[in-house]
Amino acid sequence: MSHQIIIQGELALNPKLSPSQRAYLSRFSNTRRMKRNNNLLIKEDDDLRTDVNLPLGVDSEYYVGSPAAMGQDFDNPSVVAVSEPPGTQPGLWCGWSPNRTGTKLVWNRNIIEFEPPEWLAYIINHFLKPWNIVCNGSIKYYFESDVEIVYSLISDANHISYKMDQKGDRKQESQNEDILICIRGLGDTQETVRLDSAEALPFF
Repeated sequence: MSHQIIIQGELALNPKLSPSQRAYLSRFSNTRRMKRNNNLLIKEDDDLRTDVNLPLGVDSEYYVGSPAAMGQDFDNPSVVAVSEPPGTQPGLWCGWSPNRTGTKLVWNRNIIEFEPPEWLAYIINHFLKPWNIVCNGSIKYYFESDVEIVYSLISDANHISYKMDQKGDRKQESQNEDILICIRGLGDTQETVRLDSAEALPFF
């Protein structure tokens, strides 16, 4: 289940993305992930994808060539289901995007409803690992529909874990035009889950 989300923090990438990799992931993050028919896209222009040597993948999961705003070409014959993502992807939108220098993964603020752990696992397994890039760092996030629970998401050398902190007391501040969520007084109830692939989590 997706809800509007607030995220604090960023994840470091080492080595940094190449210009082609950064351009592809930026486009990927800003396109609706719709299940498509590969056979109808074989001859379509998709330069950002081919520049990083990616195939179309399952249900055209790697396709980013749509000229429509945010990839929402609903009437394109290749679209099998406008509200169903490719079978390997956890949702219609990926909220992780590279920063301008390709040194970090950050929250794409255009996307306010997505599944952070599942999508991070997807990005790592499908892109970063094959590109020999390591993701490290931690972020905190919460859903506006359930403000009493704060999640900590950690990537340690591409191994993902997270914990759920209940009874969080937070206040919102502003710095450098970014939203910062200051977490105070976290409760004792925590749950840590190891996630090495884009599998569904029980309480999302």
